[in-house]
Amino acid sequence: MFIMMNAARFGVGMQGIAVADRAYQKAVAYAKDRVQTRPVDGSSKDAAAIIHHPDVRRMLMTQRALVEGCRAMAIDAAAAYDMAHHHEDAETRKEAQAFYEFMVPLVKGYSTEMSLEVTSLGVQVHGGMGFIEETGAAQYYRDARILPIYEGTTAIQANDLVGRKTVRDGGAFARGVAAQVEETEGALAANGSADALAVRAQLAAARGGLRRGGGLHRRQRQGQAQRGVRGVRALSDGGRQPDGRLAAGALAAGGAGAQGGRSGCRVHGRQDRHRAVLRRAHPAALRGAARRGRQRRGQRDGAARRRVLTRPDER
Repeated sequence: MFIMMNAARFGVGMQGIAVADRAYQKAVAYAKDRVQTRPVDGSSKDAAAIIHHPDVRRMLMTQRALVEGCRAMAIDAAAAYDMAHHHEDAETRKEAQAFYEFMVPLVKGYSTEMSLEVTSLGVQVHGGMGFIEETGAAQYYRDARILPIYEGTTAIQANDLVGRKTVRDGGAFARGVAAQVEETEGALAANGSADALAVRAQLAAARGGLRRGGGLHRRQRQGQAQRGVRGVRALSDGGRQPDGRLAAGALAAGGAGAQGGRSGCRVHGRQDRHRAVLRRAHPAALRGAARRGRQRRGQRDGAARRRVLTRPDER
């Protein structure tokens, strides 16, 4: 079953990349044709195509960077899959298979969430024309919306990454991947260019999250699962998800694994631990839930008072 699911999830991740790339291509073509006012940077005294406007260029380059980054991630995972099936050395095949399995929830979870951002930017580049059916830009946005849901929601991918791919070996493989990232950081530092150093800084931040995620199993035994979940969140979405879906999805895995991957506590005990994790990983969601709870209690109390005041013996 998991062989089938890994293949399907990788395919859905590639679908997210494809839809996002098509939205980017369409946005570029429209930006080259749509003429609207003079650029604010003074590069032209006459009305110019919107691709010359700085904010439009920012959106287009954001789309391109996200698409190309996710495509590179997926190609790396696909190369590991090929090595796992065709390499001559048995140990190399085993390591490649483990790397591929580790990458699948990232390809599926991040690439599909990325497709929502890229297709939304595509609508924004089109302006009002992007919101209607004539251009077709909105269709990509609608098509992308299902991708974080089927073949395992984003939260399920977080559970898979934490519960199966990280905790099962005590985080050893995750720390091994972090060591590979550190080698790349060294090569970038040796390059010395401003771009290389900027990428190195981003990699260092991601590696820190990866190492914290790799220590999740140990921290669970110490009653500090929330720190491990935050680390896996940093690995999964770079801290960029607006509502912390990957972090919230990892809550179940935060409760599991404390006893060799199985939770020995009752439902309320798990809920208490999950609230503690959520309070640190996404405090805004917890504050919203507390506010809604107070509103519901106020409504119930008001209804009870009205019932008391309208009893027949007190009319």
